[in-house]
Amino acid sequence: MLVLTRREGESLLLFNERTGERVEITLLEINGTTVKVGTTAPDNITILRTELLENKVEPQEAGK
Repeated sequence: MLVLTRREGESLLLFNERTGERVEITLLEINGTTVKVGTTAPDNITILRTELLENKVEPQEAGK
């Protein structure tokens, strides 16, 4: 895991050199223990909160 320190208003950029796709993650607001994050990504990239992904059953796993 890569751990970075960012301040409010700063961003991270995830870039796929092969396809040229970019995902930008921006820290919009930090308020105590709550952080508001904004994302900019191509339409073909789905962005989910991990707690939603962990509760989702993948079709191939359901048949096991």
